[in-house]
This record gives sequence, structure tokens and C-alpha cells, in this order.
Amino acid sequence: MDITPQISANGNITLHVHPIISAVDSQTKSIAGQAVPLALTSTREIDSVIKAENGKIVVLGGLAFERNVNETAGPPGLSRVPLLGDALEQKQTQSVKSEFIILLKPIIANELGNREVLEQSNGRFRELNKAIDPFLDN
Repeated sequence: MDITPQISANGNITLHVHPIISAVDSQTKSIAGQAVPLALTSTREIDSVIKAENGKIVVLGGLAFERNVNETAGPPGLSRVPLLGDALEQKQTQSVKSEFIILLKPIIANELGNREVLEQSNGRFRELNKAIDPFLDN
């Protein structure tokens, strides 16, 4: 993911966000009569410009993907026998959907901003300690 932030003189934040998702599948090609395994790469990407407020969470979606998965199962060896193989074979097609969602929290780095982030983090840590304290052996 590539993020280019810009901060105006009055503190407005603009983010140029460019996420890329790559997937590699295998495929077989016949070259000179030989079955050769090859990689098949697919890439999905978006390019967005987001205006954000300091310390506020921004949600970016849009990298949705749908693919069909075909599976075949049957007794080994019998699937190659004409007619009999087709009768004993099971075929299943499944649709798989996915979406990539990005949560960004831009914070302008300054002494006050850094202190707030540290105090929030320490507060969450104290709450976690209170929650697990009864389970610890003292």
C-alpha cells in the first residue's frame, strides 16, 4: 500500500491512498507436448484521495472480488473410464466473495498529538490489566 499524506497550513489532512492486492494461482500450459506448471498472477488496485480529520478513523473499501471455485471428486482411476467415470464423479461449484477494507487513523505528529496517543494507549493497557488481573496468580 502506498500512502502519500498532505497537511495544509490550517491542519486539513489529505491522503492519496493506493492499495494493491496480488494473488498467485497455478495453471498448466502445454508447451511442445509437455505439461508445464506456471504461475498466474492477478492484481486488484484502487486509487483514492481522502480528506480526513486529525485523529478520526477513515474507512476505505471497494476492493471487492468474486470468484467461482470448481471442485471434482470421485474414485481414483475410475473417473477416466468413459460413462462410468461420469456417473461416479461429483462436481461442486462454489462462489467465494471477499472484500478488502482499510481503516486509517491519520494523526498529525506534534507534542500534544503524541501525548494524546500515548495516554489513550496507556488507558487501554490499564483496562486490559484490570480485566485479566483476577486470572493472574499473585
